[in-house]
Amino acid sequence: SQSIAVNTFVVGATGVPAAQFGLFFFGPDQTDVPLVGSEGRLCVGGTLNRLPIVQADPLFGTAVYDLDFTDVTTSAPLITGGSTWNFQFWFRDNVGGMPTSNTTNGLSVVFEN
Repeated sequence: SQSIAVNTFVVGATGVPAAQFGLFFFGPDQTDVPLVGSEGRLCVGGTLNRLPIVQADPLFGTAVYDLDFTDVTTSAPLITGGSTWNFQFWFRDNVGGMPTSNTTNGLSVVFEN
């Protein structure tokens, strides 16, 4: 749910290499620039807020994070009803036998009270 009051928002990423580590991050703006030292592109702009590291599912390569809007140990309390935030997942990858990183597409979410 995108409702702050319900507080059950889950952000997810698919197509991630199985069992790889990464992190979701969010910000108020959108951009489209190459991410230095990565195969990915940065889609989230403004002040970036990172969430804790998660590991993708070992079978399906799906990463999820349950975002608790009341958790003061993260930047989640910045998200309020009526605001729009952009999310992306940055993960470890292996391209052509060389370790690197990559990113998912961005996701824009309008939150409700």
